[in-house]
Amino acid sequence: MVFTALENLRTLEIKNSSIAILEETIFDPLVNLLHLDMRQNPLTTFSIDLLYELKQLQILKSDKYLFCCLTGNSLVECTPQPNEFSSCKDLLREQVLRFFMWGLGISALLGNCGVLVWRAVSRNKTNVNSLLISNLALADMLMGVYMIIIASVDQYYRDEYISTTKNGEAVTCVSSLVSWHRCRVKYRFSR
Repeated sequence: MVFTALENLRTLEIKNSSIAILEETIFDPLVNLLHLDMRQNPLTTFSIDLLYELKQLQILKSDKYLFCCLTGNSLVECTPQPNEFSSCKDLLREQVLRFFMWGLGISALLGNCGVLVWRAVSRNKTNVNSLLISNLALADMLMGVYMIIIASVDQYYRDEYISTTKNGEAVTCVSSLVSWHRCRVKYRFSR
């Protein structure tokens, strides 16, 4: 272990050290650590229990709020600050956000499906405006699917969001592709 026999260490600054991987038990010997600064590291691989044994930790500085949620105690100071939408337990922390995500997602999906069906059965299919409206409806329908995916993932991982963020990479990838496609379609027709 790297930090063996350093149980009296109070402050550890490993910022800007090009660390990408932190093993699960690397900080376990640091039982009296009060301040940990690990900003500006390209951390890609770490355990969900990485900081759990640091019971005395009071100040944590990192690049991701995720690390603030991985500690086993309440911190006096933790950076970065949490965002206004998510918390350590929920993807959408406010009930009003959940309500609007479901409502807008379903209405965007159904409304734009209706537009596509109406455009498909309408007789005026050769008009350029009809084509543009159909493409915009398809992009907005995909955005509705994206919003429903986010609301579904929030519902599925309620009260355990941070502990499962590593497992949700496939959903994030699909959702990102839907979002990218919508932006691409909207940009193409906004010129």
